[in-house]
This record gives sequence, structure tokens and C-alpha cells, in this order.
Amino acid sequence: EKRGDKLSLLKTALNVWYKLARFFASKEGNRVLFMSENRAEITGNLKSIYDRMKERGLDKTYQIQLSFRNIFVQRQNPLDWGKIVLKIALSDYIFVEDYVPILGFLDIDSKTTVVQTWHAGFGFKSVGYGRFGLEGSPNPFQSCHRKYTYGLIGNDHLKEIYSEVWGIDKES
Repeated sequence: EKRGDKLSLLKTALNVWYKLARFFASKEGNRVLFMSENRAEITGNLKSIYDRMKERGLDKTYQIQLSFRNIFVQRQNPLDWGKIVLKIALSDYIFVEDYVPILGFLDIDSKTTVVQTWHAGFGFKSVGYGRFGLEGSPNPFQSCHRKYTYGLIGNDHLKEIYSEVWGIDKES
């Protein structure tokens, strides 16, 4: 119960910080954040998108930020959380790869586009996140996987499972 109270307080504090930063942020609509909370550097699909944006000169049109940290290896503190929440709040487009737990704590502004670029197989996706409502399954209302606006998939046959897991329309 004590842990639940602390988590609730943390979630409230992070959302207040997010909303304040979002309120005072400029409304340019050109801020892009590439982030992962599972690796310390940009790799994989995120790197491909980032490199392509630079090749096309989009880094001159968009303000691009990077945030890479492995929260499963290094201990986090409130200052770390405050910094990442600020980066999220100041972003119009967020590209993520893999599991990004901080998104589960935040009430992301509907004007922010969050794109999941991870391509794990549908079997992995259906374990847990495709079982909402069953005993032992994640809470669908607090899942960071339910914060995405769009998701990239490698095969049209996977649309149904990804849309279910991520809670987005099959065409998104």
C-alpha cells in the first residue's frame, strides 16, 4: 500500500512537471525526440530514421534531440526523471524503440505524436500486452504501450496483433 501511495505521488508530480513544461513550451511544431530507455546510444530503427532525416536535410527544419539511457542497468533518481519528462514535454514528435516505462506515468498531450519503431515478433507482443483483462496481464490504462499514436510494422499481416497490443487503429 505504501509503494502504491509513493507511485501515485510520483505520477502526479511527473504530470504536473510535464504539464507546466508543456504549457510554457514554444508551439513551433518542429521538435523531434528520439529516445530509448533500454540502450545508451541510438541504434536500430531509430538510427535509420534519424540518419534518413539528416540525409534529407530535415535536421535544418526540425529541432532534433536524443535521449538514450538504460534504466535497467543504471539507477534512476528524481532529477533523471525530471530531465526526461522535460524533453518529452518539449517535443512534438517522439520516436521510441522498445519499452519506454516513463510514458506509462505521463498523460501525453494529444498534440504530441508518439511513434513506436520496434519490430519484435507478434508472439512477444501477444504475451502480456495482447491479454488485457486476463489474470496477470498488464493494466491497459497505465501501459506505456498504450501511448502510441502510430507504430511501424514489418508486415501487413501483423496489423491486427500490433493494433490490439498498442491500442491504436489498424491503419495507424
